[in-house]
Amino acid sequence: MAGEDHMQALQAGFRLGSYRVLRVLGAGGFGVTYLCEHAGLGIRVAVKEYLPNEIAVRVRTMVRPKSTADRESFDWGLSRFLEEARTLARFEHPNVVRVRDCFEANNTAYIVMDYEEGEALDTLLARHGTLTEAQLKRVVLPVAEGLREVHAASFLHRDVKPSNVFVRRADETPVLLDFGSARQALGRRSRSMTAIASAGYSPPELYERDGDQGPWTDIYALCALCYRAIAGSAPVEAPHRQSRLLRTERDPLPPLALSVHDYSREFLEAVDWGLRVIETERPQSVGDWLARVSVQPSLTLPPKTVAQRFGGTGTLHRLMAPIRRWRHRWRPRYTIAAGVLGTLMVVIGIALFVHKELVPKSGDRFRDCPECPEMVVYLGGSLIWMDQKNEGRGVPMYKGRIAAPFALGAYEITVAEFRRFVDETGYSAGDSCFTYERGKWEMRTGRSWRNP
Repeated sequence: MAGEDHMQALQAGFRLGSYRVLRVLGAGGFGVTYLCEHAGLGIRVAVKEYLPNEIAVRVRTMVRPKSTADRESFDWGLSRFLEEARTLARFEHPNVVRVRDCFEANNTAYIVMDYEEGEALDTLLARHGTLTEAQLKRVVLPVAEGLREVHAASFLHRDVKPSNVFVRRADETPVLLDFGSARQALGRRSRSMTAIASAGYSPPELYERDGDQGPWTDIYALCALCYRAIAGSAPVEAPHRQSRLLRTERDPLPPLALSVHDYSREFLEAVDWGLRVIETERPQSVGDWLARVSVQPSLTLPPKTVAQRFGGTGTLHRLMAPIRRWRHRWRPRYTIAAGVLGTLMVVIGIALFVHKELVPKSGDRFRDCPECPEMVVYLGGSLIWMDQKNEGRGVPMYKGRIAAPFALGAYEITVAEFRRFVDETGYSAGDSCFTYERGKWEMRTGRSWRNP
């Protein structure tokens, strides 16, 4: 909401303690932020006022609860607002907003912060649409370092999103603004507070009254910010993703690593990792996430690795290729040998050959290498191939049975992605392949996937 349109805001020229209100910088459901000037020093600062407009209203200059029933929640939220200010005042990180003071007046409270000249990231994204990987990293990596310091003090931001990241005009460095811990705590306590989560940026646990929150909560939001800067739109809202997955349907948020080709795969996979719906599957600390981002980037998979992923001739052979690699991975062999201890000693060799095969469990996930696609293990059984057109009508295209455990890719790939793979690697289906024509599977020679 534009500041000048906020009817609850203090008027320009109002004296607020040692400060004079110049104008409104922003307003939301939890309060109003003003540009103020210190009366004696002439220094400009940003002053945030506690005014939760769903349970409070301004009467002349005073802020009052809307009803007697709202008094307890109003007072509780006020104490959390001041507690948040005192916590933030301890941080002196260049990428976290600097809190200078807090005070009570007009039956409410105020937080005094440094005023930063620049532009909010959401405004920049609205103008440019997306960012390059280099541009995005110049914003998100310093913000991540700031979050790491905040988390080290056992504190969370809880509202990381583009509108809360400000890019300074002087040196284009980012600063993280508007912590949402007090607002989120009040929202969980008061049922009348609805603005406790930011659509597309808040993880599932922020929508729950007793959600398991931790560093992984801010990491999800940070990766959602990255997703917006890469894809040009905010991610699908977390409750919708959660609902689809609970119905064992496909996640409506496709992994960036399978659809974006002008970013390094390592960075895209780090963003996808942070956007996992289940909090225990996300990075558990900012340090873990930064370690993944800091891996030496490579824009494309090595051809050998890709060829191994799809190698072989025929549909069934390509399906079984990951299975063979998986079985090889879980067949460790251990050899114990005694070497020569000296020229005068008798060489004694003891060889112990241990063959051990670990029994897989359905649903296990693995990667053959850091760049390889994620695979899911299934136990042997009957399979039914179907096409999208007939999927809802239960009409099978092909039935088959695989007795041994096997693995499939965790995510689907599009024809366009497979075309890119073939163009980059020169892969061919060989002299023959399976095709589906006239309602049945047939072996065709002299064909390839391009002309089935």
